[in-house]
Amino acid sequence: MHPLRFKAEVLGHRLAALAGVRPRTRLRAPFVPPVAGRMASMLLAGDHDTLRFTIKHLHPDARPGAIEAMLDILDAGERCDRWIERLRAWYRESREFHATTACLHGLVRYAWQKRGRDEGGRVPAHCGEDCRDACIDAARLLDEALAEQPDNAGLLCLSLTVARTCGEPVAVSAERFGRLCAVAPLHVPGHHAMLENLDPRWGGSDGAQLGFARERAAAAPDGHPLCALAARAQFSRYLRQRATADGAAESFFHDPAVAADIEAGWRRSVASPAFREETWRDELNNLFAAMLYLSGHVAHARLALAALDGTCLAEPWQALARTPRETAHPGWVVDRVRGDLALVEKDAAG
Repeated sequence: MHPLRFKAEVLGHRLAALAGVRPRTRLRAPFVPPVAGRMASMLLAGDHDTLRFTIKHLHPDARPGAIEAMLDILDAGERCDRWIERLRAWYRESREFHATTACLHGLVRYAWQKRGRDEGGRVPAHCGEDCRDACIDAARLLDEALAEQPDNAGLLCLSLTVARTCGEPVAVSAERFGRLCAVAPLHVPGHHAMLENLDPRWGGSDGAQLGFARERAAAAPDGHPLCALAARAQFSRYLRQRATADGAAESFFHDPAVAADIEAGWRRSVASPAFREETWRDELNNLFAAMLYLSGHVAHARLALAALDGTCLAEPWQALARTPRETAHPGWVVDRVRGDLALVEKDAAG
Protein backbone atom coordinates (compact mmCIF):
# COMPACT_ATOMS: atom_id res chain seq x y z
CA MET A 1 0.00 0.00 0.00
CA HIS A 2 1.19 3.51 -0.80
CA PRO A 3 2.53 5.17 2.43
CA LEU A 4 0.41 8.31 2.09
CA ARG A 5 -2.71 6.28 1.43
CA PHE A 6 -2.04 4.15 4.48
CA LYS A 7 -1.49 7.24 6.68
CA ALA A 8 -4.78 8.71 5.44
CA GLU A 9 -6.59 5.47 6.22
CA VAL A 10 -5.06 5.29 9.70
CA LEU A 11 -6.27 8.86 10.38
CA GLY A 12 -9.73 7.89 9.19
CA HIS A 13 -9.76 4.84 11.45
CA ARG A 14 -8.76 6.96 14.45
CA LEU A 15 -11.58 9.41 13.76
CA ALA A 16 -13.96 6.47 13.47
CA ALA A 17 -12.73 5.15 16.80
CA LEU A 18 -13.47 8.50 18.45
CA ALA A 19 -16.98 8.30 17.02
CA GLY A 20 -17.44 4.84 18.50
CA VAL A 21 -17.65 3.00 15.18
CA ARG A 22 -14.25 1.35 15.05
CA PRO A 23 -14.21 -2.34 14.06
CA ARG A 24 -13.00 -4.91 16.56
CA THR A 25 -10.28 -6.06 14.16
CA ARG A 26 -7.40 -3.60 13.86
CA LEU A 27 -5.60 -2.94 10.58
CA ARG A 28 -1.93 -3.82 10.81
CA ALA A 29 0.51 -1.48 9.08
CA PRO A 30 2.71 -3.13 6.44
CA PHE A 31 6.28 -3.65 7.60
CA VAL A 32 8.70 -0.97 6.39
CA PRO A 33 12.42 -1.71 6.86
CA PRO A 34 13.79 1.08 9.09
CA VAL A 35 16.78 1.47 6.80
CA ALA A 36 14.54 2.47 3.87
CA GLY A 37 13.98 6.01 5.16
CA ARG A 38 17.71 6.56 5.57
CA MET A 39 18.34 5.20 2.08
CA ALA A 40 15.79 7.62 0.62
CA SER A 41 17.44 10.53 2.44
CA MET A 42 20.84 9.51 1.08
CA LEU A 43 19.56 9.46 -2.49
CA LEU A 44 17.83 12.82 -2.07
CA ALA A 45 21.05 14.29 -0.69
CA GLY A 46 23.14 12.77 -3.47
CA ASP A 47 25.16 10.80 -0.91
CA HIS A 48 25.74 7.92 -3.30
CA ASP A 49 28.79 6.45 -1.56
CA THR A 50 26.95 5.98 1.73
CA LEU A 51 23.90 4.65 -0.07
CA ARG A 52 26.00 2.08 -1.93
CA PHE A 53 27.73 1.08 1.33
CA THR A 54 24.36 0.68 3.07
CA ILE A 55 22.82 -1.49 0.36
CA LYS A 56 25.98 -3.57 0.03
CA HIS A 57 25.92 -4.49 3.73
CA LEU A 58 22.26 -5.51 3.82
CA HIS A 59 21.54 -9.23 3.83
CA PRO A 60 21.02 -10.30 0.18
CA ASP A 61 17.49 -11.49 0.96
CA ALA A 62 16.64 -8.10 2.49
CA ARG A 63 17.96 -5.91 -0.34
CA PRO A 64 14.99 -6.11 -2.75
CA GLY A 65 12.50 -5.28 -0.01
CA ALA A 66 14.60 -2.39 1.29
CA ILE A 67 14.99 -0.91 -2.19
CA GLU A 68 11.24 -1.23 -2.87
CA ALA A 69 10.47 0.43 0.48
CA MET A 70 12.89 3.25 -0.40
CA LEU A 71 10.98 3.72 -3.66
CA ASP A 72 7.68 3.84 -1.73
CA ILE A 73 9.06 6.70 0.36
CA LEU A 74 10.46 8.55 -2.65
CA ASP A 75 7.20 8.11 -4.54
CA ALA A 76 5.25 9.57 -1.62
CA GLY A 77 7.42 12.67 -1.62
CA GLU A 78 7.86 13.63 -5.26
CA ARG A 79 6.80 12.85 -8.82
CA CYS A 80 8.14 9.66 -10.36
CA ASP A 81 9.96 11.65 -13.06
CA ARG A 82 12.07 13.23 -10.31
CA TRP A 83 13.08 10.13 -8.38
CA ILE A 84 13.80 8.06 -11.51
CA GLU A 85 16.18 10.76 -12.68
CA ARG A 86 17.94 10.63 -9.29
CA LEU A 87 18.42 6.88 -9.70
CA ARG A 88 19.59 7.26 -13.28
CA ALA A 89 22.08 9.92 -12.21
CA TRP A 90 23.52 7.60 -9.56
CA TYR A 91 23.78 4.78 -12.11
CA ARG A 92 25.47 7.01 -14.70
CA GLU A 93 27.92 8.30 -12.11
CA SER A 94 29.12 4.92 -10.83
CA ARG A 95 27.95 2.06 -13.11
CA GLU A 96 28.41 -0.04 -9.95
CA PHE A 97 26.33 -3.18 -9.23
CA HIS A 98 24.18 -1.80 -6.41
CA ALA A 99 23.46 1.42 -8.30
CA THR A 100 22.52 -0.71 -11.31
CA THR A 101 20.12 -2.89 -9.34
CA ALA A 102 18.51 0.05 -7.52
CA CYS A 103 17.98 1.84 -10.82
CA LEU A 104 16.58 -1.39 -12.28
CA HIS A 105 13.99 -1.62 -9.50
CA GLY A 106 13.12 2.02 -10.11
CA LEU A 107 12.76 1.57 -13.88
CA VAL A 108 10.32 -1.30 -13.41
CA ARG A 109 8.16 0.75 -11.06
CA TYR A 110 8.39 3.82 -13.27
CA ALA A 111 7.34 1.83 -16.34
CA TRP A 112 4.25 0.50 -14.55
CA GLN A 113 3.30 3.98 -13.39
CA LYS A 114 3.48 5.21 -16.97
CA ARG A 115 1.78 2.12 -18.34
CA GLY A 116 -1.00 1.26 -15.88
CA ARG A 117 -1.16 -2.11 -14.15
CA ASP A 118 -4.38 -3.21 -15.80
CA GLU A 119 -2.77 -3.40 -19.23
CA GLY A 120 -1.83 -6.94 -20.23
CA GLY A 121 0.50 -8.24 -22.92
CA ARG A 122 3.18 -6.20 -24.65
CA VAL A 123 3.66 -2.52 -23.93
CA PRO A 124 0.75 -0.73 -25.64
CA ALA A 125 1.52 1.98 -28.18
CA HIS A 126 -0.43 4.58 -26.21
CA CYS A 127 1.87 4.28 -23.18
CA GLY A 128 4.30 6.80 -24.59
CA GLU A 129 8.00 7.13 -25.06
CA ASP A 130 8.82 7.34 -21.33
CA CYS A 131 7.36 3.91 -20.66
CA ARG A 132 8.98 2.27 -23.67
CA ASP A 133 12.37 3.82 -22.86
CA ALA A 134 12.10 2.59 -19.26
CA CYS A 135 11.44 -0.95 -20.48
CA ILE A 136 14.42 -0.83 -22.85
CA ASP A 137 16.66 0.53 -20.11
CA ALA A 138 15.42 -2.07 -17.62
CA ALA A 139 16.25 -4.92 -20.02
CA ARG A 140 19.72 -3.46 -20.59
CA LEU A 141 20.49 -2.97 -16.90
CA LEU A 142 19.23 -6.47 -16.13
CA ASP A 143 21.74 -7.89 -18.61
CA GLU A 144 24.52 -5.81 -17.06
CA ALA A 145 23.71 -6.88 -13.51
CA LEU A 146 23.34 -10.57 -14.38
CA ALA A 147 26.66 -10.50 -16.24
CA GLU A 148 28.27 -9.44 -12.97
CA GLN A 149 26.30 -11.70 -10.61
CA PRO A 150 24.61 -14.48 -12.65
CA ASP A 151 23.66 -16.48 -9.54
CA ASN A 152 22.04 -13.63 -7.60
CA ALA A 153 18.63 -15.03 -6.60
CA GLY A 154 17.07 -11.62 -5.93
CA LEU A 155 18.17 -10.41 -9.35
CA LEU A 156 16.91 -13.56 -11.07
CA CYS A 157 13.56 -13.05 -9.32
CA LEU A 158 13.46 -9.44 -10.53
CA SER A 159 14.17 -10.69 -14.05
CA LEU A 160 10.70 -12.30 -14.00
CA THR A 161 9.10 -8.96 -13.15
CA VAL A 162 11.11 -7.32 -15.93
CA ALA A 163 9.76 -9.93 -18.35
CA ARG A 164 6.18 -9.09 -17.36
CA THR A 165 6.86 -5.35 -17.45
CA CYS A 166 8.29 -5.57 -20.96
CA GLY A 167 5.53 -7.91 -22.16
CA GLU A 168 7.87 -10.81 -22.95
CA PRO A 169 6.38 -14.19 -23.98
CA VAL A 170 5.73 -16.80 -21.29
CA ALA A 171 8.63 -18.85 -22.70
CA VAL A 172 11.04 -16.10 -21.60
CA SER A 173 9.62 -16.21 -18.07
CA ALA A 174 9.92 -20.00 -18.02
CA GLU A 175 13.58 -19.85 -19.03
CA ARG A 176 14.32 -17.23 -16.38
CA PHE A 177 12.44 -19.19 -13.73
CA GLY A 178 14.55 -22.24 -14.59
CA ARG A 179 17.71 -20.21 -14.00
CA LEU A 180 16.35 -19.07 -10.64
CA CYS A 181 15.45 -22.60 -9.55
CA ALA A 182 18.94 -23.79 -10.42
CA VAL A 183 20.23 -21.33 -7.81
CA ALA A 184 17.35 -21.25 -5.28
CA PRO A 185 14.74 -23.97 -5.94
CA LEU A 186 12.46 -22.82 -3.07
CA HIS A 187 12.65 -19.06 -3.67
CA VAL A 188 9.23 -17.84 -2.54
CA PRO A 189 9.05 -14.38 -4.23
CA GLY A 190 10.34 -15.96 -7.45
CA HIS A 191 7.52 -18.51 -7.44
CA HIS A 192 4.99 -15.74 -6.78
CA ALA A 193 6.42 -13.75 -9.71
CA MET A 194 6.23 -16.75 -12.04
CA LEU A 195 2.67 -17.45 -10.90
CA GLU A 196 1.69 -13.91 -11.85
CA ASN A 197 3.49 -14.20 -15.19
CA LEU A 198 1.28 -17.20 -16.00
CA ASP A 199 -1.85 -15.06 -15.55
CA PRO A 200 -3.94 -15.00 -18.75
CA ARG A 201 -3.29 -11.27 -19.09
CA TRP A 202 0.39 -11.99 -19.72
CA GLY A 203 0.00 -14.83 -22.19
CA GLY A 204 -0.63 -17.64 -19.71
CA SER A 205 -3.89 -19.37 -18.83
CA ASP A 206 -5.88 -20.59 -15.86
CA GLY A 207 -4.73 -24.13 -16.59
CA ALA A 208 -1.07 -23.21 -16.90
CA GLN A 209 -1.14 -21.13 -13.74
CA LEU A 210 -2.93 -23.78 -11.68
CA GLY A 211 -0.82 -26.63 -13.07
CA PHE A 212 2.39 -24.78 -12.20
CA ALA A 213 1.13 -23.95 -8.71
CA ARG A 214 0.05 -27.51 -7.91
CA GLU A 215 3.30 -29.00 -9.19
CA ARG A 216 5.50 -26.62 -7.21
CA ALA A 217 3.37 -26.91 -4.06
CA ALA A 218 3.55 -30.70 -4.19
CA ALA A 219 7.34 -30.56 -4.53
CA ALA A 220 7.79 -28.25 -1.52
CA PRO A 221 8.50 -29.79 1.90
CA ASP A 222 5.78 -29.65 4.55
CA GLY A 223 5.88 -26.41 6.50
CA HIS A 224 7.19 -24.35 3.57
CA PRO A 225 5.28 -21.27 2.30
CA LEU A 226 5.30 -22.71 -1.23
CA CYS A 227 2.84 -25.36 -0.07
CA ALA A 228 0.25 -22.56 -0.30
CA LEU A 229 0.95 -21.85 -3.97
CA ALA A 230 -2.06 -23.73 -5.37
CA ALA A 231 -4.37 -21.89 -2.95
CA ARG A 232 -2.89 -18.59 -4.15
CA ALA A 233 -3.57 -19.61 -7.74
CA GLN A 234 -7.17 -20.45 -6.86
CA PHE A 235 -7.70 -17.06 -5.24
CA SER A 236 -6.31 -15.36 -8.36
CA ARG A 237 -8.75 -17.37 -10.49
CA TYR A 238 -11.61 -16.34 -8.19
CA LEU A 239 -10.77 -12.64 -8.50
CA ARG A 240 -10.58 -12.92 -12.29
CA GLN A 241 -13.93 -14.67 -12.50
CA ARG A 242 -15.52 -12.12 -10.19
CA ALA A 243 -14.19 -9.27 -12.35
CA THR A 244 -16.02 -10.64 -15.41
CA ALA A 245 -19.38 -10.09 -13.66
CA ASP A 246 -20.83 -13.18 -15.35
CA GLY A 247 -21.92 -14.84 -12.12
CA ALA A 248 -19.39 -17.67 -12.34
CA ALA A 249 -17.60 -16.54 -9.20
CA GLU A 250 -20.71 -17.12 -7.06
CA SER A 251 -20.17 -20.89 -7.11
CA PHE A 252 -16.38 -20.85 -7.40
CA PHE A 253 -15.65 -22.12 -3.89
CA HIS A 254 -18.26 -24.89 -4.20
CA ASP A 255 -15.90 -26.79 -6.50
CA PRO A 256 -14.42 -29.72 -4.50
CA ALA A 257 -11.05 -29.32 -6.28
CA VAL A 258 -10.85 -25.68 -5.19
CA ALA A 259 -11.74 -26.55 -1.59
CA ALA A 260 -9.17 -29.36 -1.60
CA ASP A 261 -6.37 -27.05 -2.78
CA ILE A 262 -7.25 -24.57 -0.03
CA GLU A 263 -7.39 -27.11 2.80
CA ALA A 264 -4.23 -28.92 1.69
CA GLY A 265 -2.38 -25.63 1.28
CA TRP A 266 -3.35 -24.51 4.78
CA ARG A 267 -2.50 -27.83 6.43
CA ARG A 268 0.89 -28.14 4.72
CA SER A 269 1.97 -24.51 5.09
CA VAL A 270 1.09 -22.20 7.95
CA ALA A 271 -0.90 -24.80 9.92
CA SER A 272 1.92 -27.35 9.77
CA PRO A 273 3.99 -27.94 12.94
CA ALA A 274 7.03 -27.67 10.67
CA PHE A 275 6.23 -24.08 9.61
CA ARG A 276 9.10 -21.74 10.57
CA GLU A 277 8.98 -18.99 7.92
CA GLU A 278 7.89 -16.06 10.10
CA THR A 279 8.26 -13.62 7.19
CA TRP A 280 5.22 -15.21 5.54
CA ARG A 281 3.12 -16.13 8.59
CA ASP A 282 0.85 -13.04 8.71
CA GLU A 283 0.20 -13.00 4.99
CA LEU A 284 -0.68 -16.70 4.90
CA ASN A 285 -2.87 -16.53 7.99
CA ASN A 286 -4.89 -13.72 6.42
CA LEU A 287 -5.14 -15.46 3.05
CA PHE A 288 -6.26 -18.78 4.50
CA ALA A 289 -8.67 -17.25 7.02
CA ALA A 290 -10.52 -15.73 4.06
CA MET A 291 -10.28 -18.73 1.76
CA LEU A 292 -11.23 -21.34 4.36
CA TYR A 293 -14.29 -19.24 5.18
CA LEU A 294 -15.27 -18.88 1.53
CA SER A 295 -14.83 -22.60 0.86
CA GLY A 296 -16.92 -23.66 3.86
CA HIS A 297 -14.16 -25.06 6.07
CA VAL A 298 -15.76 -23.54 9.16
CA ALA A 299 -13.62 -25.12 11.90
CA HIS A 300 -10.38 -24.43 10.05
CA ALA A 301 -11.46 -20.86 9.26
CA ARG A 302 -12.04 -20.21 12.96
CA LEU A 303 -8.53 -21.46 13.74
CA ALA A 304 -7.02 -19.26 11.03
CA LEU A 305 -8.97 -16.23 12.27
CA ALA A 306 -7.81 -16.87 15.83
CA ALA A 307 -4.22 -16.79 14.56
CA LEU A 308 -4.77 -13.18 13.39
CA ASP A 309 -4.94 -12.17 17.06
CA GLY A 310 -7.34 -9.28 16.55
CA THR A 311 -5.49 -7.69 13.63
CA CYS A 312 -5.58 -8.03 9.85
CA LEU A 313 -3.71 -7.00 6.74
CA ALA A 314 -5.42 -5.02 4.00
CA GLU A 315 -5.46 -8.01 1.66
CA PRO A 316 -7.20 -10.26 0.91
CA TRP A 317 -9.99 -8.67 2.96
CA GLN A 318 -10.20 -5.46 0.94
CA ALA A 319 -10.93 -7.54 -2.14
CA LEU A 320 -13.90 -9.09 -0.30
CA ALA A 321 -15.48 -5.80 0.82
CA ARG A 322 -19.21 -5.42 0.15
CA THR A 323 -19.92 -1.92 1.48
CA PRO A 324 -18.17 1.47 1.51
CA ARG A 325 -17.47 0.99 5.22
CA GLU A 326 -15.75 -2.34 4.56
CA THR A 327 -13.79 -0.84 1.68
CA ALA A 328 -12.55 1.93 3.98
CA HIS A 329 -11.42 -0.51 6.68
CA PRO A 330 -10.84 -4.24 6.00
CA GLY A 331 -11.33 -4.89 9.72
CA TRP A 332 -15.08 -4.64 9.12
CA VAL A 333 -14.83 -7.51 6.62
CA VAL A 334 -13.05 -9.68 9.20
CA ASP A 335 -15.67 -8.77 11.82
CA ARG A 336 -18.43 -9.79 9.40
CA VAL A 337 -16.70 -13.11 8.71
CA ARG A 338 -16.34 -13.75 12.44
CA GLY A 339 -20.02 -13.07 12.90
CA ASP A 340 -20.99 -15.39 10.04
CA LEU A 341 -18.88 -18.20 11.48
CA ALA A 342 -20.39 -17.69 14.93
CA LEU A 343 -23.88 -18.00 13.47
CA VAL A 344 -22.92 -21.19 11.63
CA GLU A 345 -21.52 -22.64 14.83
CA LYS A 346 -24.64 -21.63 16.77
CA ASP A 347 -26.92 -23.22 14.18
CA ALA A 348 -24.85 -26.40 14.25
CA ALA A 349 -25.05 -26.55 18.07
CA GLY A 350 -28.79 -25.87 18.12
